[in-house]
Amino acid sequence: MFRERAVNEAIQQKDYPLAYQLCEEGIAQNRYEDTWHQLLLKAAQSEGNRERIIEQARYLYLEVFIDYKNYYDILKANVPSDSWTTFAESLAEEAQKSRHKERFAEICANEGWQDRIIDFIGTCHDIRILHEYESTLLPSHTNEVVELYVKHIYHLMESSRNRSTYDDICSYLKHIRKLGAADLTATTIAMLRTDYKRCRLLMEMLNKMN
Repeated sequence: MFRERAVNEAIQQKDYPLAYQLCEEGIAQNRYEDTWHQLLLKAAQSEGNRERIIEQARYLYLEVFIDYKNYYDILKANVPSDSWTTFAESLAEEAQKSRHKERFAEICANEGWQDRIIDFIGTCHDIRILHEYESTLLPSHTNEVVELYVKHIYHLMESSRNRSTYDDICSYLKHIRKLGAADLTATTIAMLRTDYKRCRLLMEMLNKMN
């Protein structure tokens, strides 16, 4: 791509104003937008322009689909340490409004905000996030983790009722029992038997669990 080559040549020649201009023109054309932001970051890093580094790393962390974790490290290395907590709070708030809301959970995990991860999972019903951060939340938040699994079980029952759903439910029940919540597992099974007694396949699978 001609423009990309021109940007790299400008960076090599330390003509940063030209590199920035070419990238910004590329963004304005709205083609390969992430590429131009990545090149803007490359130019800013080459120049040592901290303000632009933070601006571009922030954008890329919140917007790109792959290889995004590196941008968090870049941010942490460039935002002054005495401003980091305020910056991270702002980044987390922006992440919740972005198209990659799961980045909010990652920021919370990185910053040790475990209670916020718990609240976020409870709101978004995304069990994949619980799977990803379960080890971070255990053992200090075992009760909350177990309660999230139970909540998700009922969420599944309200969403769809088929063998695949019941397989997942039984798997979660076995898992929370392994986490040491045998009593809550038994209580949840009893409640499922009462609330969904007409779901014969589920009843059969719960019987096999016992």
